[in-house]
Amino acid sequence: RIEPYQKGLDMLIEACSQIKSELIESNCIITICGPDKENKLAGLKQLVKNQGLDSVINFHDGVFGKEKEKMLLDSDVFLIPSRFEGHPMALIEALSLGLPCVASEGSNMKVEIDEENAGWTADNNVESICDALHSMINEIDTFFIKSQNAISLSGKYGWIKIAKKSNFVYANLVKKYRKNNKW
Repeated sequence: RIEPYQKGLDMLIEACSQIKSELIESNCIITICGPDKENKLAGLKQLVKNQGLDSVINFHDGVFGKEKEKMLLDSDVFLIPSRFEGHPMALIEALSLGLPCVASEGSNMKVEIDEENAGWTADNNVESICDALHSMINEIDTFFIKSQNAISLSGKYGWIKIAKKSNFVYANLVKKYRKNNKW
């Protein structure tokens, strides 16, 4: 959804403004997707226009199902500059399709992205996001390996793995309970 503060869209736009010429020169186009449930889209569009980023940043309504899959497959990188998230399924979906990610600390997957070399990471501030975008642009030759690593990382979040891990945790809790309560 379009939510400037939580989703870090204000930081992303400011970072893009700081490296605007680099983004334009590298033909980088950022599409921000999501429904405008809180009527914040007009303000963001105005901010993009004021920063002269019309050729770099555009907006699209929320996408789902096959349309979302197609949009992701037509992309080179997935950006998630959030200040705070739960566990972002959109990020895991992007990873599973081989998209390297630019993920902020607030995405809750910064450490995993770093450890697996599945993209670029940033702290929750404009300078750090700017640095991550700059690295992304200048490391185009690493996209293939980061893409492979993204797919590998996403496998850790498959439903079968999660079910097995949950089963293991619950089984150990039951054993511990039985031992302490002499079932």
